Amino acid sequence: MDYSIEKILPKIKKMKPLIHCITNHISITDCANIVLAVGGKPIMAEHPSECAKITTLAKTFLLNLGNINDTRMKSGLISAQAARANGIPFIVDLVGVACSTLRLEYSLSLTKKLSPDVIKGNASEIKAFAGMKSNAIGVDAGDSDLKELDLVAQGLAKKYSSVIMITGENDYISNGSSTFIIRNGTEKLCDITGTGCMLGALTATFLSCASSLDACVCAAAFMGVCGELAASHEGIGSFKTALFDSFYTTGGKEISDRAIVEKIEVKNEGF
Repeated sequence: MDYSIEKILPKIKKMKPLIHCITNHISITDCANIVLAVGGKPIMAEHPSECAKITTLAKTFLLNLGNINDTRMKSGLISAQAARANGIPFIVDLVGVACSTLRLEYSLSLTKKLSPDVIKGNASEIKAFAGMKSNAIGVDAGDSDLKELDLVAQGLAKKYSSVIMITGENDYISNGSSTFIIRNGTEKLCDITGTGCMLGALTATFLSCASSLDACVCAAAFMGVCGELAASHEGIGSFKTALFDSFYTTGGKEISDRAIVEKIEVKNEGF
């Protein structure tokens, strides 16, 4: 793997960056714990009266649209504005936009106004965001949406000047000029709730000391490899415990050695 994960992890452990996450209450604890596992410091502040100040103290901001409510919608916009005004990179995780008009319209409005550094979602979420037909099953991607994701990633990246991160069995990541597929992972990551949200928090942590493209590629490889390392545990409880152990103990060299990352040529932008 010719990327910088062997440099990113030591930097995080040295910097101990504060990562501000406005995320859903279903996975909030796991998101905080993955930030801690790689050396960051999470803060999950969502009150509208304090979130701008806290965002300015953080190195990165993550807005996750899962289980959205009025308070998090207001705070998400305030924090995104504070991040953009202060040069703080931020991520929008499009959880549920393929099954919720409210979330879709909110994410499109925020993106057009504030240009997130990273736009993340599964295949159905990204296709819905792109204005394409999607076939989501709740917050999960529909199997029929898993086509031409390289075209969608590159086209959207060019349109919004953001890195697009499409997660799934294979992860597709593009900044508009370079597009990658990451082929690591295990089906067991779908058997526990919140692994996509955790990947968003992990990416935000990596983004504190890496470019948007490197942060996304390295985070996707890290999550996939750690899932593979934990996959021998049969029960989902023991798998989750082993997964977090892998987050904490796996070094950059092992991730680099096991990562399956392919840079691809995309001839048609799809837009």
